[in-house]
Amino acid sequence: MIFCATRVINFIGLLALAASLPLSERNELDNWYPYFTYPTAGSDVCVGGIIDVQWDTSNPPYPIDNPYSTLYLCTYGNVILNDPVAKEFPLQAGHVSVRISTETSLGPYQFALVGNYEHLSPTFNIVYC
Repeated sequence: MIFCATRVINFIGLLALAASLPLSERNELDNWYPYFTYPTAGSDVCVGGIIDVQWDTSNPPYPIDNPYSTLYLCTYGNVILNDPVAKEFPLQAGHVSVRISTETSLGPYQFALVGNYEHLSPTFNIVYC
């Protein structure tokens, strides 16, 4: 009985130690902010065309809480949430090919990579080609 009680006390101690890290720091450790490598700032992307959006996959946290991501277009700081350009792709792949809809207005845009994190690409231009 004493052996069992000792194990319970040790387990509670380990839980307290694990919980001693502030929640904000624990959440920060779980987040991964992969930086976009393409498109680069000022790049031209063709309306109606296909683009291979790429990001750096080095230094992921362990474990990755959410290994899948969604990619959105942003314009003038507003994420276009009603129409993601790609969904449920593996973040560790480092890229995803997307078609820019012919309905997309011309102008400056960014991509938003969203999961349990959010990161924006450099600003690029959607143009006629």
